[in-house]
Amino acid sequence: MDPREHILSQPDADQLMRAAEQLRRRYGTPNHQQLSAQAPLILREVPDDLALFLRAFQRDEPAGAAVVRGAGIHNRALGPTPSRYDPPYPTDASVQLDFYITLLGHALGEPFAWSNLQDGRLVHNVLPVRGDETTKTGTSSASVLELHTEDAAHPARADWLLLLCLRNPDTVPTVYASLAQAGLDPAAVEVLMEPRFIMRSEPDHAAALGATQQVAVLSGDPKDPYLTYDGFYLTALDGDSEAETALAHLTASLEAAATDLLLEPGDTVIIDNRKAVHGRKPFRARFDGTDRWYKREHVTRDPSRSRRWRASAASPIILAGS
Repeated sequence: MDPREHILSQPDADQLMRAAEQLRRRYGTPNHQQLSAQAPLILREVPDDLALFLRAFQRDEPAGAAVVRGAGIHNRALGPTPSRYDPPYPTDASVQLDFYITLLGHALGEPFAWSNLQDGRLVHNVLPVRGDETTKTGTSSASVLELHTEDAAHPARADWLLLLCLRNPDTVPTVYASLAQAGLDPAAVEVLMEPRFIMRSEPDHAAALGATQQVAVLSGDPKDPYLTYDGFYLTALDGDSEAETALAHLTASLEAAATDLLLEPGDTVIIDNRKAVHGRKPFRARFDGTDRWYKREHVTRDPSRSRRWRASAASPIILAGS
């Protein structure tokens, strides 16, 4: 089954939320410098069934995504959907959920942040912001977010992307496509594994990486490859008709495999950023406190991949422009 699914029992959900609340009271923010150092102790609070489910998903790569359902979300306690990603006075319930998603992230690997993305926060608020409606960002609403690998241009991109639904009154889907379900032609796979493509850098990463990079789209085992893809920023090399045809085949295959993943409050989708792509359909934002509201976290299997861009080995923040 893809995505894989785990439904929390009520005792397990209660245990996680108690642990998240204790962390909120102790640390205040997931960016607290001591939180990561305490991860081995903190992870004792993750229920056994969930820990084993996440370990199997991380180790065995059985699907492009996993969904954990059943966390308790109290709509009134959350307060209105903020009008900006950095509300000056977030509710305790909202911050508690920052720590809930952080518990899941640490069960998979090491959460990290980008210094120039939501001010270096480890947990992001994904919600519509007035003025960003037509951008290609998580704070947009009117624009289509094409299928993509998160931060596709950057070599230190996340291995897993976590999205926790707090509020989704208009049932706006996350569009999801697993490479394993795309059914690529072996001849196209061979071409896609060669560096015959150009990936334009997203504005957030252009200063560190330059405007473009020459890349392969697939890597690893040709029979079960990893994927680096962005429907908006990726093209074939000029004049390479074979690469252009292979990329068109990949795009069509991913779009054919794409499904709408509907998350309800308390559901978290964990996208394997090497095995699947995701996007979002447009929606009409009301900006009245009732709009779609998610939490987002980036997690890496190997923090050493980003060491050259971090101030120290212990820092979880990748510095922009360095």
